[in-house]
Amino acid sequence: LGEQGLWTKANNYELSTRVPLILSVPGQAHAGATTDALVEFVDVYPTLADVCGLDAPAAVEGISLKPLLDDPDRPWKQAVFSQYPRARKDNRHRGHGDFMGYAVRTERYRYVEWREWGTGRVAARELYDHERDPNEMHNAAAEPGQSAIVRHLAGVLEAGWKAAGPERPRPNVLFLALDDMKDWVRCLGGYEGTVHTPNIDRLGKRGMLFTNAHCASPKCAPSRAAIMTGLRPSTTGLYDNG
Repeated sequence: LGEQGLWTKANNYELSTRVPLILSVPGQAHAGATTDALVEFVDVYPTLADVCGLDAPAAVEGISLKPLLDDPDRPWKQAVFSQYPRARKDNRHRGHGDFMGYAVRTERYRYVEWREWGTGRVAARELYDHERDPNEMHNAAAEPGQSAIVRHLAGVLEAGWKAAGPERPRPNVLFLALDDMKDWVRCLGGYEGTVHTPNIDRLGKRGMLFTNAHCASPKCAPSRAAIMTGLRPSTTGLYDNG
């Protein structure tokens, strides 16, 4: 109450936007765990859908927190976002106000852009360094030494929430397609002692063996097309090798 000379929580500062959140899912692996990962309330809906085995609508603007429940220390979001407007002459307003404040919070910084409602022009900027100023009392946006940080965070804000999501390492994928190997792969019960497939057997030990798998069509071209596209022959229109 009264921080920054403002009345109540209607602003873009840490004391207003930082919130308590507890998730308890039956059977979760890390009961009682704590994580300092950056998360948002827009993540709650897709999380509940995920733990219930449902697909969240494509239009949601958050991500499921279930991976964090499974591994609280995993790398997560680079930034979170909030917004709140204000009037030109007062910190209270009616409707959308005269300016919209867009805030981005990273592990270290809070950056706010105030944009005119009608034109989108940036009227003011705020920058707070939580390592030096955890109470956000000193706006460092105009300091010469902070210009690079301001540009970077302005870019993060412009790129939006999708670009700030968890970084997922890209796996090195090796895809092997072999013709007529049904009875010859030893690790899948092929002819014992007749043909040796040590390299394929080695892959089998490192991965998972599927003993009840089926092709989309018993012909090379439509079968490969199904593998490469995820589409059935009735969709691709490919039924033969010709």
